[in-house]
Amino acid sequence: MTLRYVVALSTVAMLSIGAQWLVQRQLDRGERDSHVINIAGRQRMLSQQLTKSSLQLARAEEGETAALRKAVARTLDEWEANHVTLGGTVASGSPLSSNSPKVVQLFRDIEADYQAMLRSGEALLQPDADIDSHLAEIEKHEGAFLEGMDRIVSQYVFEAEAKVRWLRRLEILLLVLTLGVLVAEGLIVFRPAVRRIEQTVARLARTTEEMIAAKDQAEEANAAKSRFLASISHELRTPMTAVLGMSELARETDDEAQRDEYLSIIHDAGNSLLTLLNDLIDVAAIDANEIRLVEKPFSPQEVTHRVSSLLRPLAAAKGLELTCDSEVKSNELVLGDAHRVQQVLVNLVANAIKYTEAGYVTIACETLTGNADQRQVRWTVRDTGPGIAAEDQQRAFEPFTQLSESKGSSQTGVGLGLSICKRIAEAMNGELELHSELGVGTCAGFSANFPIATTSAAAVDIDAVPLTQSLRILVVEDTEVNQLLLRELLTKHGHQVFIASSGEEATDLYRREAFDCVLLDRLLPGIDGVETRRTLQRIDDNRGRTTPKVCITAQVSDEDDREFDAVISKPFTSRNLLAVLSRVASASTIPVTEPVEPVTDDLHRDLTQAYLQVASTQAEELADAVANERWRDAGLLAHRLRGQVGYFTNGPLVEDLKRLELACEAGNLERATARHAEIQPQLAELAIQLQSPCDSLAR
Repeated sequence: MTLRYVVALSTVAMLSIGAQWLVQRQLDRGERDSHVINIAGRQRMLSQQLTKSSLQLARAEEGETAALRKAVARTLDEWEANHVTLGGTVASGSPLSSNSPKVVQLFRDIEADYQAMLRSGEALLQPDADIDSHLAEIEKHEGAFLEGMDRIVSQYVFEAEAKVRWLRRLEILLLVLTLGVLVAEGLIVFRPAVRRIEQTVARLARTTEEMIAAKDQAEEANAAKSRFLASISHELRTPMTAVLGMSELARETDDEAQRDEYLSIIHDAGNSLLTLLNDLIDVAAIDANEIRLVEKPFSPQEVTHRVSSLLRPLAAAKGLELTCDSEVKSNELVLGDAHRVQQVLVNLVANAIKYTEAGYVTIACETLTGNADQRQVRWTVRDTGPGIAAEDQQRAFEPFTQLSESKGSSQTGVGLGLSICKRIAEAMNGELELHSELGVGTCAGFSANFPIATTSAAAVDIDAVPLTQSLRILVVEDTEVNQLLLRELLTKHGHQVFIASSGEEATDLYRREAFDCVLLDRLLPGIDGVETRRTLQRIDDNRGRTTPKVCITAQVSDEDDREFDAVISKPFTSRNLLAVLSRVASASTIPVTEPVEPVTDDLHRDLTQAYLQVASTQAEELADAVANERWRDAGLLAHRLRGQVGYFTNGPLVEDLKRLELACEAGNLERATARHAEIQPQLAELAIQLQSPCDSLAR
């Protein structure tokens, strides 16, 4: 009897496990098929965009062709990259999706049209291209390509529906088999088997509940994605409409005051887009568990007052009173991430101002509990807004939730602010609370425990405390333009500057001299900046001292943040430079008695002359490196040029040099050659502008 029971029960278990496995496998396959369909749909849209951009290029005036060719290039790059991804998905049968022979054949059927459109699109980027003939070639193949993509999507939908029907039949069959085995077990094994059958049924019930719960969770996730897409589409289109519309009006008007008004609207719309982008990046970093918190001394009172000062004009514009009530001592410092704390407070206060039409908003900061080593600090934001219903208060912390949407409010947003604040608070082992009453107002509270800092207040706020010390500074920089700029800026502010053009030269000088700070370029000939820093640190370790080492780079990376005491991004201003020095400088130096002078036009003229002396040589070296596929040299030269030209222009040349640098890092000859062809005339034009005595380029 026991053997029969084991066999029967094993059969039931295997059928149950097999059914669950098949269902899960089919759900996974459906998700992958959906992803492929999305890629195919995106490729179809890009194909149409390529034709549209090419048509605009054919109809463009002579002065507009350069900008339109760049638009075609961007569309072509994304279209080509998408095709490569889709090719790996469909044609190669990679794990992303299981493809039928029909799908693979459909994809192969459109390969010739794709190649023809790609060749014509790339040919359009050439200055002497016969635009009409290439456009005709693209239009000739576009219809067949789009029809092929439609057939691929339709085939996937057809196969997905067939799989669902097959799954349902299989589920019924497995259910019938399971019931048959259970009945046989009840007849053969009798009462002991019945008890065990009841246990099996209970397990099956739990499995079914889990599947239902998983299904509900998946549906909720899909609904959240739909809400997100709707919200993000609105939030992107609204400021982009303002940017495009106002820029068109600004270009057509001759009224300076009206143009300034249009530009102000464009600036505000750009800030809205930047805020949205930063929120999305924060959400992605938090979801990937990549949010980084730094522990540095800061004053809770100073952060509170800074947020109040930052948002007071926003409140005043709505006729609201924004007050700040801080009970924390001004000289009390704690260890934590001041920028993340400020981010939470800005979101809370901005939300309060956003939804409050009359009355006031108050920010309070207080110390709740503490001991000799730690303080619990609490911030409270109160407003006299409309309040939030009790059933909606917990939902307010969910991502992509905009509570006002269902209540007829005109307020917009994707609903990421409070969600980000809650995740940041949790990362700090803190707490974010929300208490609200309809018709009365809302109170949002943020509290966290912070270790007490022993650093003096003078070393904390780099914006509030200027550097009043004369430092001996070693500058490790191989570019003459940057050498001149750093020497002039630092000397004018009372510092002694020593220049080294390579890591080897810096090491020799560092062994002979003592310095208060070292500024190192990230990319140096020979030994790079990171290895140079490590060598200098070993010298410091042998001497029993520590000298701050600051990285100066055109492309900040996580490695730089870990390796160096601070990072300065090129192109930099004197304010950025001095702010970093004030944070990392040694305290045992001589005070400066002379007032700080601003950078003069003479310095800009000297920088221009220094750049022009090496510009032609650097351009020739870059062309030779690209032509001979010396990717490391080409990438280094592009990086170096990007750091130099950024002082004279903020136009597309800087971005094009960055794209060339990335193409060189990837060793992509075709793309690097195309980027270099775009950069050459821009470098020549910049040199002509700088040589003009009437040069008025902004630094």
